[in-house]
Amino acid sequence: MSEYYEQVKKAVIWLTINHPFFSSILLKRPLVATDTIPTASTDGSQIWFNPEFLEHSMPQAHTTFVLVHEVMHIVFKHHLRRGGRKPGLWNKACDYSINGMLVDMGLSMPDKGLHNIKYAGMTPEAIYDALVGTDEDDADGAGDAGDPGGCGGVMDAKDMSDSGRAQAEAEVNMDIASAAQAAKSCGSMPGGLEGLIDAALTPKVDWRAHLWNFVNTVSKDDYSYQRLNKNYMSQGIVVPDLYSEAIGTIAVLVDTSGSVSNDELEQFCGEITSILETYPATIQVVYVDTQVNGDEVFTRNDLPIAMNVKGRGGTCFKPGFAWLDENGVDPACIIYLTDMECNSFPSPPNAPTLWVSTEAYGHGCDAPFGITTFMG
Repeated sequence: MSEYYEQVKKAVIWLTINHPFFSSILLKRPLVATDTIPTASTDGSQIWFNPEFLEHSMPQAHTTFVLVHEVMHIVFKHHLRRGGRKPGLWNKACDYSINGMLVDMGLSMPDKGLHNIKYAGMTPEAIYDALVGTDEDDADGAGDAGDPGGCGGVMDAKDMSDSGRAQAEAEVNMDIASAAQAAKSCGSMPGGLEGLIDAALTPKVDWRAHLWNFVNTVSKDDYSYQRLNKNYMSQGIVVPDLYSEAIGTIAVLVDTSGSVSNDELEQFCGEITSILETYPATIQVVYVDTQVNGDEVFTRNDLPIAMNVKGRGGTCFKPGFAWLDENGVDPACIIYLTDMECNSFPSPPNAPTLWVSTEAYGHGCDAPFGITTFMG
């Protein structure tokens, strides 16, 4: 096995042990060796490396830095934010914005890496504006694949349409939320990064990311060498992959009152399908307005699912929870899709609960227990 593969393997394993936040995001993206770029780059969905760059230019610590550098481009969605800015100068601005964070974390930056304390805390957009017209604004870089900073570049996402950008942003948010939860659970979230990640997610994360993060917290995901990461196996790199044990039953209480639209119900049905495609779970759906009007059980064998919605009356939150108790359903978690037009709540259940409101702010109403998020 070449030094290139050995260094990448060692870096990935070191990050898995010491910084699971970064490895969690890294291991979800294919690592592709190519000679079409000078150093490394990412478009958010995969990461490319030039083998010559790693074999002859990178000590081990710098290889680790480059991997994390590419992950940071993804975390801060630099592949979605360039707009009409020049690719080379945008790359420099992004490098200045993230390299300081990595240096402060104690990672060893390659000698040509861009780092200037005067840009600390500034967004790439603000740094870009500061660089325009300076000596560093000397060229456009080698297109999107250029890397003026020598630590790994960033390309635009392949699909920059409104729908493509929205999907790409939602996927990154899901990965960030999952990775942050994993890192926090083992006390290894980088100290200087936690606040930035929380700030990045809180105002922007949509209900889907909350939903996926919520399900991730009750899943039994872990790394295992009994299952190897297929993205890396093709490169001859043996690293552990995430595996998911069955997480039991997820209870989904669906508010079928008249104010919940069919489009919203279909949207949520699609998310339930996605959960079943990812996790070996059983989903117990209960249709509730002021009373329980029906229930269905879905597993992977039922994909893609179609919910048989019943009800369309008023809203009361108590009957659904009571039905779970009366029927001996002991869920790993409870998800309630509702318009929050009700103030009659039951006592908190034993299972963690996520309330997904179909209103922008649920009439200002957060549930008295669990987590409340909004589809609007």
